[in-house]
Amino acid sequence: RVVDLYARWKADALNLTPDLISILIGVNDTWHEFGSRNGVEVARYRTVYRMLLEWTRQVLPTTQLVICEPFVLPVGAVNRDWLPEIAARREICAELAQAFDAPLVSFQKLFDEAVKEAPETYWLSDGVHPTLAGHMRMADYWLRSVPGLA
Repeated sequence: RVVDLYARWKADALNLTPDLISILIGVNDTWHEFGSRNGVEVARYRTVYRMLLEWTRQVLPTTQLVICEPFVLPVGAVNRDWLPEIAARREICAELAQAFDAPLVSFQKLFDEAVKEAPETYWLSDGVHPTLAGHMRMADYWLRSVPGLA
C-alpha cells in the first residue's frame, strides 16, 4: 500500500541516494480494501503518492523517477469489482508521471496484449503476481519504456 511505502521511503529509498527509482504501487491499496477493509482510498492514494514524489524531488533532485502502472488480470484472487478502481489508480500514475517528468510503464497494456498469446494464469498466477514468464515480459517492457537504458 502506498501509505506503507511512504512510511519506509526515507530508509528504503532516499537514504540510499539512487540514480533511478522505479515505483510500482497500487494493487494492494485495492486488494486490502476488498479483502480486509484496510485498503487506501483512491483520493488518498493520489495524495500520498504525490507527497512521496515531491519528497523525492526535494531530497534527490537529480534522481530519475519511473512510474509503473498497477495491473491485474481478472483471474484467481482478482474480482472484476477491482477493475474500475485499478483503472483509476492507473490514471493517477499517468498524471503523476506527467507532473514529475517521469516515464510511465504501462504494465496493464502489456498484460492485456499478452493474454492474446496465452491464458491469464500463464502471465499472472493469481491475477496479481507475475509468473516467471510474466516477470520476463515485464523486464523487457520496462527496459523499452525507460529512455536511455535499453
